[in-house]
Parts: sequence; structure tokens; C-alpha cells
Amino acid sequence: MEKFPFDLVIERGRVVPFSQLPPGSIALDGYVQGPALNLDDNKYSFDHHDGCIRTFTSATCRQVFDCLLRSEEHTSNS
Repeated sequence: MEKFPFDLVIERGRVVPFSQLPPGSIALDGYVQGPALNLDDNKYSFDHHDGCIRTFTSATCRQVFDCLLRSEEHTSNS
């Protein structure tokens, strides 16, 4: 079985502050309240439930998709 180069941690119902995420983390859909990012520590929170304007905030999956597209554009233009 292939080993992925990352760990997947699922803790249903647990909420942590963005500041407690370790570098290299991605928090999805409420693990951290609200969308946030820290490029220096390479950590991201994709959320559409709290700390955002729901009318204008995309679903979590769309936020991740858009981030991946922007990352690809940035990488291909470097």
C-alpha cells in the first residue's frame, strides 16, 4: 500500500484557533472558524460557516479548488 506524504486527521466537532495549527496544515470546514491563511507557515483554513459573509463566500471545496488554481498559475508563471 502506498504511503502518502501527509497525515489526514479527522476530529469531528473539534474547533481550534488558527494560531494553534502547526506549519504545513490545512483546516477544512469549521475545524478553524472562518477562512484564513498564513503563507509564511504554509497553513490554511478553508471554511464557509463562520467569520465570513455567507452571500459572497464560496463552499469549502470551491475555496480549495480556487486556491489550487491560483497556486498552479503562480507556479507556471515563475
